[in-house]
Amino acid sequence: MRAVLRIVPAFTLALNAVAFQDQQIRPLPRPTIDVIAADGLGRRVDSLDPGDFAAFEDGLPRPIASAEFVRDRSRVFGIFLDEFHTAPGAAADRTREALLSFVRTGLGADDRIAVFKPLDSLLAIKLTDRESAARVIESFEGRQGDYTPRSAFEQNFLAWAPARIDRARNQIAVSALNAMAIHLGAATSGRKTLVVVSGGLQRRSRVRGDEPLPTLESVVRAANRNHVSIYPIAPRSTADAGAAGDVLRALAAETAGRALLATDDLAAGLNAVMSDASGYYLVTLQPGDRRPGDRFHPVEMQTTRKGVTLRARRGYWVAAPAPVRSTRLGREPAPVANKISPLIRPWFGMAPGSDGATRVSFVWEPAPRVPGDRLRQQVPARIALTVSRADTGATVFDGAVLPSSQATDVADGEETRAMFELPPGKMRVRMSIQDSASQQLDTDVREVVVGSFPGPLTLGTLQVLRTRSAREFRSVAASVDAAPVAARQFSRAERLLIRVPVYAAGDPPTVSASLVNRFGVMRALKAERSPGSGGYQIDVPLASLVAGDYVVEVTASTEDGAVRDSVTFRVTP
Repeated sequence: MRAVLRIVPAFTLALNAVAFQDQQIRPLPRPTIDVIAADGLGRRVDSLDPGDFAAFEDGLPRPIASAEFVRDRSRVFGIFLDEFHTAPGAAADRTREALLSFVRTGLGADDRIAVFKPLDSLLAIKLTDRESAARVIESFEGRQGDYTPRSAFEQNFLAWAPARIDRARNQIAVSALNAMAIHLGAATSGRKTLVVVSGGLQRRSRVRGDEPLPTLESVVRAANRNHVSIYPIAPRSTADAGAAGDVLRALAAETAGRALLATDDLAAGLNAVMSDASGYYLVTLQPGDRRPGDRFHPVEMQTTRKGVTLRARRGYWVAAPAPVRSTRLGREPAPVANKISPLIRPWFGMAPGSDGATRVSFVWEPAPRVPGDRLRQQVPARIALTVSRADTGATVFDGAVLPSSQATDVADGEETRAMFELPPGKMRVRMSIQDSASQQLDTDVREVVVGSFPGPLTLGTLQVLRTRSAREFRSVAASVDAAPVAARQFSRAERLLIRVPVYAAGDPPTVSASLVNRFGVMRALKAERSPGSGGYQIDVPLASLVAGDYVVEVTASTEDGAVRDSVTFRVTP
């Protein structure tokens, strides 16, 4: 027996030694930066050597491993037609004709392209279908200032006052841009080009309960992660566009693109876009430090060649390294096992999306500390969330999410809710749980089933919103963008608002609700229409309830039938 006990620690030490050796010999990634070089006349320069480049990170020289001029004959293009921020008229017509010529005569045999409007679904877009791309361009017309609904979605969700419609349209356009950058990133490992036709986007100001969807900073982050360069085209002069034009210029500058704003010769501008995509340098840097984590490294590229200017991406992202298993223990790395973290309480909500997809919402809160638990010293402050399709592995969301309890104290560019669309099936969710200093506390890995919503009548996931005063309740009840909470335990001093996303093909459904405890139905609850949508909301005061478990049961019915759902919660003294 003692001999066996001596063998066990010896074997453990051997495994630890193998793991240590793997960590020591694991090659660090060599980051790459795509660079455009031009002479004083704007002509492409393709004769630079590695010695003609210099890279600086945090002001210090960064060794260059190689610099290769890439002549790309299989280019990937995306065109985003922001009809919400494009004024109708002759300028929009000229832009449409120039883009049609670009698609039909300017592309090479091996080029791929996707054309996308703000409310289109990326799931139905194929990069190889040029005729579909041309048809989308042919249907493009400016809708700025025109608030007439043109679909059931707009009728149900964008039928508000013009100021609120403009805000919603701006968010839809930004979210679509973010999705397009991720979509193009999956097409190839090289440089991708995203042409953005828009009269100008607005930076969102954070307000209480603001919908934390992707921001313009998210767009830049997604573009740089996926080697996508943005080329804004304004169908009108942006000299008087103010901040809107500045946003377009910033998108180009931050992603190594160029802004084609105040130009009357769109054909020449599109030729410049094609030139950038056809030839560029791929500069590979020597490996840097071994600090872990998913972070951005700012890099400034310079050249020693006189008369040559560079336009380069302003840095690179390094993802946290995946663990490497020793070849002595098997060549194929095992898939990451599911792991549920006790530090967080997540919530996934689902509702019908566009073109048969499902729209998924994600919020989370730190789990309450267990009395007497001395091991948990740090409180989770953010989650680095990565969501991918389980069948293809394609990433559908990658970003940081703050706890929903922090909705009143969110800086610009941060989010307390993640929203994305994907087809019914399974999604793989990976969460890096971090403290306020972005140090990892734990991980959470799980597979979540993404449901479908067939039939003429369906319910999305019920949403629970908490308030702590009458004033806060009135504010939340009147807000279209108020975010739900993941918590299901509340005090009697709180007041809940339960939102019911209901979708009916015909006439509005009849929605009823009741409050149930362990003895049966306590009373009926009144369901009222939610502001700005086809859903309903239910007021649930908790002050009169004794401590215990409760259920709110909801039924929606039409002539076609009825659907039911419920949400359970606990009331504490």
